[in-house]
Order: sequence, then C-alpha cells, then structure tokens
Amino acid sequence: MIINIRGTNGSGKTHLVKRLIASHEMDDVVEDGKIIGHLLNGKLYVVGMYTKHGAHGGADTIKTSDEICRRIREFSKYGNVIFEGVIVSTVYQRWADLSEEIDQAWLWLCLNTSLEQCHNNISYRNFCMSYNKKLVDEKYKTVLRTAERAEEAGKWVLPLSNDDAFNRIEEWMRNWSVFPGYKIKF
Repeated sequence: MIINIRGTNGSGKTHLVKRLIASHEMDDVVEDGKIIGHLLNGKLYVVGMYTKHGAHGGADTIKTSDEICRRIREFSKYGNVIFEGVIVSTVYQRWADLSEEIDQAWLWLCLNTSLEQCHNNISYRNFCMSYNKKLVDEKYKTVLRTAERAEEAGKWVLPLSNDDAFNRIEEWMRNWSVFPGYKIKF
C-alpha cells in the first residue's frame, strides 16, 4: 500500500508521520551513505528524512519531484510506503500518474484539519512570528481541489482527522506482515 498524506501547511502531515516514527522501531534507509528514508518495524517505508525538532520533513526535504518518485518506486518494490509534503499536496497529475504506474493500492489520505486550526498550528510552531496567511489560505483551497480531482477520477480518497489517520495506519500496520527481503541499504 502507498499512503500519500495530503494537507496544507499546519494540517499535521509531518506531525502524523513523527507520531508513527515515535511509536515503532525505526531503521534509517541509507543510499550512498545518505539517509533517504526510514523503515518502521520492517513494514512501512517512510520517504524523506525526519528530525526530532524540525517542523518539516518527508518529501519537503527532497529537492525534486523526480527524486521523490524514484524513492517511492524503489521502496514500493520492498514494502508499504508513506509520504507527505506540502508541495506534494498541492499537485494532482504527477501523483495520479505515479499511482497508476505502481502496482499497489494507493491511498490519498487527506487530513481534514480546519483552516483555522492550520493557522493556529503554524502560529504555534513559528513562535507567533508572522507568516503569509493568504498563501496558506490559497494552498488550503488548492489541496481541497486536488482531493476533489482524485475523487472524481475514482481514486481512493480518505478524509480523516490526524488522530483518526494515526489510528487507521496503526491498525493496518498491526495486520501487515514484515516484508521478506526488505532493504535498508540501497
């Protein structure tokens, strides 16, 4: 299964993945001496790198969409994959095409955090420093439109709160087997 967590700035995408990381045994996935992701309990590949104190992680730490796609393709050969990022969340076609290419169930997991809560979360993590609220408002609308497009195209779209998403993924992970031959060195 490929899980694409989607949401605007402050919706809790990175927070959700960090909660999963904190709840499971984690191995770093290394390629050419560089961490390119993580593997949770031998069951779920996490695209990108997460640090304990950073507000950003995942696909937002990767320079190009081509590289994000490459990692998803590679990890999906060996197991389930989860990825998130604010830029990823605002784009539809690239991820729709990749979802058709990869022979696994693809979930568009859309965090349904209210716009007001997104603003509160951003303000909190920025220590009340100013930020471009209008830009966040526009991204919020764009993320909703990409979810609507995915749904109209017949994609598996699941709108959930952060807590419900965490619980659902935890449940799936309990039922997944450890993939034989999973890799942490590429």
